Amino acid sequence: MKVYSSIGIIEEVILRSEEKSHQARISLCNFKSSPDYYERAIDCLHPLEMEYYRSLKYEKRIRDYTVGRYSAKLAISALCGQSRLDSILIRSGLFNQPVVHCDQGNNIQVSITHCDQIGMAVAFLEDYPLGIDVEKISETNIRMMEKQFTASEIHLIERMSPGLEYTMVAFWTAKESLSKVLKTGLLTPLEIFEIDKVSLDERHIVCTFKNFSQYQALSERIGDYVFSIVYPRHVEIFMDLNKLKNGMPTGCHYGSGMGIE
Repeated sequence: MKVYSSIGIIEEVILRSEEKSHQARISLCNFKSSPDYYERAIDCLHPLEMEYYRSLKYEKRIRDYTVGRYSAKLAISALCGQSRLDSILIRSGLFNQPVVHCDQGNNIQVSITHCDQIGMAVAFLEDYPLGIDVEKISETNIRMMEKQFTASEIHLIERMSPGLEYTMVAFWTAKESLSKVLKTGLLTPLEIFEIDKVSLDERHIVCTFKNFSQYQALSERIGDYVFSIVYPRHVEIFMDLNKLKNGMPTGCHYGSGMGIE
C-alpha cells in the first residue's frame, strides 16, 4: 500500500510475530522541492501547535518543527484514518518525546526525525515499539560521530564493506533510533547504546545492541542520507524501502534472518 501526498510519500509497514501482526505507517517528506510546501504544511497544525509555532523565533527551528509535525501527521493519519491533520495534536512529553492525541485510534505513538529539509516519521501502536532517525553523510557529521564510538564499534565499522562514512552514519542513526524507542534521547551516555553485532544484507546494514538485545536496527542509504529504524528483534518487518528511495515498485522483506524477497 502506498499513499502519496503533494509533499510526501507514505508506506505501509507490517510487523509480524508468531502470535499476530501489527501495522504501522512510515512517511518521508522532502521540503526541498518547493518553499511553498512550508506554507501549505502550516495548515496541518493543531491550534495548540500553532500557538507554539508562533512563539518560535529562529528560522531553522521553525522549519524543523513544520517538517517534523507534517511528516508525523501524514503517518498518523494513514494509520488511524483521521483525515484532518489539524485535528491531530502532537505534544511534547516529560522527556520531550512526541505524545499523540487523536480522535480515531488508541495507543498510537510516533517517532519523528528530520535533517535539512527532509522529514520522516513512523506511526505505530505501542504494542510494537519503533524508533526512526535520518542523518546526512557529511564530513562535519563524520568528524563528530567518530569521536563517540567505542573501540569495539570502530572495529566493526572498519570491517564493513559499504564504506566507512555510510557505516558510521548507520551506527549513529541506529543509536538515535534506539534512544527514541527507550524515550531517553541522547542525553543518556552513548556507550549504553553500544552496537555489538553488524551484518550486511544487500545494501542494508543490520545491527544489534550490546545492552538491549531485544531490539535490532535496519539502516539504508537514501542518496546523501542514511535512514535507520529500530524494532523488536523477535518480529519480522515488511516494508518497501525502494519506494521511499525512488518510487520503484519492488518490495523487501526483513526478518530476524534478514532475508530479502
